[in-house]
Amino acid sequence: MIVELVVLAAVIATASAETLNKFEVLHPEAVCNDGTPAVYWRGDWDALPPDAESKLLVFLQSGGDCWSPEACAYRWGDAPYLMTSKGEADTKDFTPEWQPALTDDCAVNPAFCDHLKVFVHYCSSDDWSGNTSADVTGNFHFRGHIIVREVVSEVLDAFHAGGDGRRIASFVFMGQSAGATGAMAQTEYVHRQVLGDLRERGFSTTVQYRTVVDSGWNLDGPGYPGAGAGMYDCPPDRECNLQKRFAMARDYWNLTPGPTCAAELGDAERHLCLFPDWSYEPTRRGMGNAQLATGLRLRGGWHEWREALPASFFVTLYNTDTWQAFNDQADFYGVDAGEQLWINGHRAPEALEQLDRRARNDESFGYFMPSCYEHVLSSDSAYYDVAVGGVALNQALARWVTGFGNGSGGSASRYHDDCGELDCNPTCPSHAREDDKKVSIDDTSVTFG
Repeated sequence: MIVELVVLAAVIATASAETLNKFEVLHPEAVCNDGTPAVYWRGDWDALPPDAESKLLVFLQSGGDCWSPEACAYRWGDAPYLMTSKGEADTKDFTPEWQPALTDDCAVNPAFCDHLKVFVHYCSSDDWSGNTSADVTGNFHFRGHIIVREVVSEVLDAFHAGGDGRRIASFVFMGQSAGATGAMAQTEYVHRQVLGDLRERGFSTTVQYRTVVDSGWNLDGPGYPGAGAGMYDCPPDRECNLQKRFAMARDYWNLTPGPTCAAELGDAERHLCLFPDWSYEPTRRGMGNAQLATGLRLRGGWHEWREALPASFFVTLYNTDTWQAFNDQADFYGVDAGEQLWINGHRAPEALEQLDRRARNDESFGYFMPSCYEHVLSSDSAYYDVAVGGVALNQALARWVTGFGNGSGGSASRYHDDCGELDCNPTCPSHAREDDKKVSIDDTSVTFG
């Protein structure tokens, strides 16, 4: 393992960046909060052969959200670059140190190095799931849903523009943090778009459709009981209970999550679709029903089509996610030891139970859950440095992609720490640790209602 890390370090030191070029989204409703056109970056695909069989990765940027007129006004003053496309560079370079999942270096990024990459700028502040205009809200547009739809449409058109013989072998829809929340919420729509592209092309190929959710497996319910009722106030300048803030944002954004989840939960509860424990099963059913409905219209019967667009999911999540903890008003390294015990006895096992439940019922479901107090694994060197059982995330994703592609399922791509404590993984990114305050994951001396 030491030799492998030394070799990888040498490769990283000499790796070149992958450069992508900026494009403005053409649809007039695909706009940022301030009305500027949404933008994305992709490579130059004109040189691809007219009969190319390629893999695509569409990546949604992270960046939080705002849930009320006051919160969004505060965000505009504090982080306007997350609400506009003004000033965005014509090119972006992706390196092993910054967004390594978008590099073409196969030593660093074995799962996706051979994919055509698309990086979508986050400027809608709505977890990529809003659909309303400033004329309605009074201050900002929320068009994340439209931006995703139109970027995918333009990307598919650009790929096929080089020749009718071009085929998509794999489509990966990935996001980090708010981008991961958006990927989970919008993946049923994107799956339908790829399905429509296949239908238009005469079903000439089998496409592996994959969704990768990095630090967007949000947990619902009440936060830390010791924080008091203030966690539900959701002032404009601080994090607050996720269930409350998503409920506040529901009508403000005209929240538009996956169609099956929204239909099953109803209009008043559709904000719960931003929690995967609520949305995962409806999303999977919606994808399966779309395939079945298409197959029934095909000559030869649906059974010949059902494997033409198989869908699989991979979730990566620190078992003590800092963003979840902030919203729960629980500081893992705070002075109140009860906060650690609550995370230990409630949130960390809740997340693992949810992932394990999906893995038991879906052989293609993979996950990576190291014991660290951090947020987002794929944005920097944590992608290849943080390991569970000697396997880093980049390797786990490669095993998942290869295993599922060979029909062997995702059982070899499920990793979580059992090192005995929260935040106990020795490969965790460096941060201020207070070792004397760590809590054993077996500590059951404190219970919470």
